[in-house]
Amino acid sequence: MLLAGPGAPLVAEFSVAEFAAAIGVGTETGKHYLGHALELRYRLPRLWGRVLAGDLAAWKARRVARETISHAVSLEAAGFVDRHVAPVAHRVTPAVLARLVEEAVGRFMPETAERRHHAAADGRHFRIEHDQVSFAGASLVSGELDLADALDLDDAIRGLAAQLADLGSTESLDVRRSIAAGELPRRQLTVDLATEKKQPRSRTTVLHLHLSQAALAAQDPLRLDLHRPRTRHLPVVEPPRLPVPPRPRGHPRRLPRSAPPRHRSLEIDHAPHPAGTGGATGTP
Repeated sequence: MLLAGPGAPLVAEFSVAEFAAAIGVGTETGKHYLGHALELRYRLPRLWGRVLAGDLAAWKARRVARETISHAVSLEAAGFVDRHVAPVAHRVTPAVLARLVEEAVGRFMPETAERRHHAAADGRHFRIEHDQVSFAGASLVSGELDLADALDLDDAIRGLAAQLADLGSTESLDVRRSIAAGELPRRQLTVDLATEKKQPRSRTTVLHLHLSQAALAAQDPLRLDLHRPRTRHLPVVEPPRLPVPPRPRGHPRRLPRSAPPRHRSLEIDHAPHPAGTGGATGTP
């Protein structure tokens, strides 16, 4: 049976149980222990050499072997990991090790990397748990997004959290980010909450408007008069006239007080006079 990656020798199935009994562990634990040893001996020789020299703890070397076995990397990919990890295996973190193994798969196993990428895309999800709400009235949100979508979402939440801080919020960053996530679906479009600080750049939409030459020359009757000032014509309302009371018999004819006054006019002459000044004529 094969306990390590490609390039390691096969092991008889019954020998695994005998080995586990000899070291006093269970069969499954002995199987993993033996597989890690074969992985280090035949596929990670630099790490194996550091373990034999006493320069590296065995459990740290087994951690690297566990990663290469679980990802089923090829012999070339395992050699890439061995070359880069061996000098720093005593202080490498699990996150860095996982990224290095992923890089090795992408470099030397492109078909496998493409297949895993499609499989990971099928596992994308976004869930909001409403069934188990905490006593504080909070819900649990979890999900796995595409990288581009995750970056845009992170930028939007970071920008809203910064706006809340600029507007006087004293909550922690985590709390402000949670509030910002709730503000995304109900953002106030009529109130601009942006501050003077530069906000993260978001995606933009470019609209191309094609106009005819007649529309640009203002000869099209259906043109859009965007630059013409709009004037509002109000109707002229004449003041009401008071009725003229009937003149009694024998009363002298006299115009009532409500009668319109004599016509008055004022004309300003802009032509120069001999004295060099303008004149005005009018009818009192």
